[in-house]
Amino acid sequence: MKLIEKVNGAGTATMVAQEPDDIWCLYGLISVGDIVAAETARKIHHPTRDGGKGSAARVKVKLEIKVVGDPDKKKYDKDGCCLRVRGKIESSDAYLATGAFHTIEIKPELPFELKKKVWGKSQLERLLTRCKSESSAELAVVLIQQQGIESVSLVGKGGSIRQCAKIEETSAASRKNGTSNTTLNKFFDCLVQSFKKHVDFNNTKHVVIASPGTLKDQFLSYLLAEAQRLQLKSILDNKSRFVLVVASSQNLKEIVDTPAVKKFVQDSGESEGSNIYKEFTDMLAKDANRACYGCKSVEEANESGAIKTLLITDDLFRNSNVVTRKMYDSLVASMKKHGGTVKVLSSGHECGKELGKMTGIAAILQFPMFNLDDE
Repeated sequence: MKLIEKVNGAGTATMVAQEPDDIWCLYGLISVGDIVAAETARKIHHPTRDGGKGSAARVKVKLEIKVVGDPDKKKYDKDGCCLRVRGKIESSDAYLATGAFHTIEIKPELPFELKKKVWGKSQLERLLTRCKSESSAELAVVLIQQQGIESVSLVGKGGSIRQCAKIEETSAASRKNGTSNTTLNKFFDCLVQSFKKHVDFNNTKHVVIASPGTLKDQFLSYLLAEAQRLQLKSILDNKSRFVLVVASSQNLKEIVDTPAVKKFVQDSGESEGSNIYKEFTDMLAKDANRACYGCKSVEEANESGAIKTLLITDDLFRNSNVVTRKMYDSLVASMKKHGGTVKVLSSGHECGKELGKMTGIAAILQFPMFNLDDE
């Protein structure tokens, strides 16, 4: 989540969702009575000369709606990665009747405003926690295509992908047949500017430059030459973090999933996950009363404030069923109040797969609990 304008207490926050978890966070943040403002599409009827209703056209307008009181008026779509918020129009930049109903779709990269009469402490904490995750990434991927399209994307823990910039150059549309150095350098210069803007080596561990052929090598040479000319120490001091990858696909997800790239995303996350999973299995073997698995057992342990560390797979924690996901959200929030910590294991990692075989949820306990019914 990117917070464009901060908020304290009562007031308006302007923000941009950047990944699927941000959309889920907003599902929990937006409440009945809140004001949501965003650019949206609305069918507008143009009046005829005699005052009648003329033809209709769908146009983009800026609307403010007041969220109405019905749980079904706020719909979370995990697969579509959007949140549909329904309410009554408060104001607009077009000739629209106030009080009419409208649904605003909040999607990644769509700026919007959320206004509350009072921002609760827990709501602010949840928002700021999501905003902190925006600045960190396991790696950056620069994808260069033959068709004259480049992109800079950040890949987070577990493989979440956020495209930061996309550059298109029509004059470079057929690089297979060659283009002038001037054209290519102009194109690379735009890419360097995007790279400088979005890639922070304080938060990014590796940079993958992917392309068919030798474009990746050409761009890296250009980037390092520019860094030397402009004395960009952040790039010059981190030359060892660059990795060149041949990309036969234009699909970024497929590139991230290739073994050569995926290991950079997995190494730190999988190592941390493997350590905590081993701690759980060791405890289960050594002192079975201080470890449990299965939803029922974990809930019983949580009710007693016994959980030291909760382990849960991302498939379970980010369940597409809203009721199920809210249940696990509540479990995590309750457990944290008792001083516990949570570790979400990627279902793509080996430790996550093993935990999935054991119901997908488990806990290491602060003190022994007897007669828990492991599923």
